[in-house]
Amino acid sequence: MSDDHAVQVLREVLQRLRSQPWERDHWDSERLEAARVEALERYGWILSPKHIHKLDRETFLAFLHSENKWHRMGLGRVGSMTADMASLREAIGLLVDEQIPLKTRLDRLRPHGGKPLVDGLGPGIITVILHFVDPVRYGILSGASDRVMRRFGLYPDLPVTASLSDRYEAINPILIRLAAALEIDLGLLDSLWWRVQPQSLAAYAMAEQGAN
Repeated sequence: MSDDHAVQVLREVLQRLRSQPWERDHWDSERLEAARVEALERYGWILSPKHIHKLDRETFLAFLHSENKWHRMGLGRVGSMTADMASLREAIGLLVDEQIPLKTRLDRLRPHGGKPLVDGLGPGIITVILHFVDPVRYGILSGASDRVMRRFGLYPDLPVTASLSDRYEAINPILIRLAAALEIDLGLLDSLWWRVQPQSLAAYAMAEQGAN
């Protein structure tokens, strides 16, 4: 299915947000990049598998709260994640190791039909960390992106039981394509999903009916 109508709706939402003085700063790409540079200065060492052994609970929580200002991850299971810091360090070290194929990393973190390496380390936080590793190559999964992409007819045809690695390999190229069409980065696209209101989706549905 063509992205054209979906991109039009997303662009209108983005333009409306940028036109509001109290919203403008949040949708400024330069401001987001400055925040990323600041986060890299504080937490960039987490991206090195060689240094991950230094990661403690307080630093990890501070990193999550820093990123959650821009990307809604849902931090309700932080206690589960940090209950076993040795396992969490192993998981983060694996996730940020770009020498290992992404599918292998994700399958080890969230085995298909098996027990996750770290309880509570779900797709949202995993993909936010990947985005922190490389904001150009890695988009972010969220309940909002799934919901809106399904309404737009852009969600890939995947079985309900698809593994995280299969889901991400199918969805991430779509996120990259949409961000390029909107001329925004993947971080802003993640924020944008949360701001698509029901009336915008209704307008999209009407436009689709008219086109058919």
